[in-house]
Amino acid sequence: MRILVVGGGRVTGKYIARSLSEASLLADWVDEDDATGEHLAASGNYGLVVLASRCAAEKDWSFTRVGSNGLYASPVLLTASRDPHAHTLGANDCSIPPPNFAELLGKVQAILHSQSTQDRSVLVVADMELDLVRRKAMRQGKTTSLTSKEFSLLWLLTERTGEILPRSIIASQIWGVNFVSGTNFVEATIKRLRAKIDHNFHPKLIHTVRNMGYVLEDRDAGAATARRRRAVADS
Repeated sequence: MRILVVGGGRVTGKYIARSLSEASLLADWVDEDDATGEHLAASGNYGLVVLASRCAAEKDWSFTRVGSNGLYASPVLLTASRDPHAHTLGANDCSIPPPNFAELLGKVQAILHSQSTQDRSVLVVADMELDLVRRKAMRQGKTTSLTSKEFSLLWLLTERTGEILPRSIIASQIWGVNFVSGTNFVEATIKRLRAKIDHNFHPKLIHTVRNMGYVLEDRDAGAATARRRRAVADS
């Protein structure tokens, strides 16, 4: 479940997004003056929109349009409003500036937990289950413990099953840094994940695509589907 941080500038806004990423949450940041901000907020691709505008009224963010039947498909957390009536105007929660990150993280986790229990709380690929609430992975009934970064990386790969993710994207989304050639923290984390998720299990789910990146998918299922299609075509 991804988080969209809107506004706050390159200091506060990017700090919030980076800090959420360091807390094992997948977060993107866009400037409030970026025309894509409201489009992304309305896309339904985010589990939470964190609005970090200094004064929502001045930026014309209408909270009467938020909510499941309004402009935004995701809940909204207002982190820097001067308006004490943010709740009644439609925001799910608010934190008056300056935002305390520990308090903010608690509010974010509470909203995400509520969303997870209402929507999907478990992601499934083949025989692997990723529990987003308990933050654990299971294969064939066996639960494995994951570090914070391992869980975040597996969550990213599982959410984007079948999509090849370059090392640069993984480094940016999970560590909040640019990937530098010669560093191996991505490879090291992938290796640990494979030892926990794929070792002694079949089918293998985490694959390396040479010169491109990594992908999580059940290739056995894909091959079986292709064989069935060929059989139908030949009949």
